[in-house]
Amino acid sequence: MKTMNTLSGIQYLRAIAAIMVVFHHASLMVFGSNDGMQFGTAGVDIFFIISGFIMAYSTKGFVAGNDQLQQALHFIRRRVIRVVPLYWIALLWTTKAMFFNNEVDLNLLSDFLFFPRFYFHSHGAIWPELVVGWTLNYEMFFYLIFGV
Repeated sequence: MKTMNTLSGIQYLRAIAAIMVVFHHASLMVFGSNDGMQFGTAGVDIFFIISGFIMAYSTKGFVAGNDQLQQALHFIRRRVIRVVPLYWIALLWTTKAMFFNNEVDLNLLSDFLFFPRFYFHSHGAIWPELVVGWTLNYEMFFYLIFGV
């Protein structure tokens, strides 16, 4: 079911995964604990599986023996262009008070560079200041490894 470089089935699966995650987070808000819809966390797993498939699919035209460094940089550049700008805007928006109050530190810099770090607001969790960005830390690392 492929139409104009769009894999419709993948888009439907992505929507289902997003709905699962939304229901999970909504149940946390309603029940106040993890007693709610645990199946929703599987939506994140589905997103990671889709991401792996899309990485393989988007590089199917790459040819072994061609300039592999150039192909790897092309892949990473495309992924960065797709992910980074919107994340940085969201991160800037959520941390604007830190900038205005001169509270910018290396932890925030590591968030912009997708380096995992301990989040001081939560006991031992490894999250960026924009907590939902934790998945992007994994994604960016996966892109780097995939490119290499």
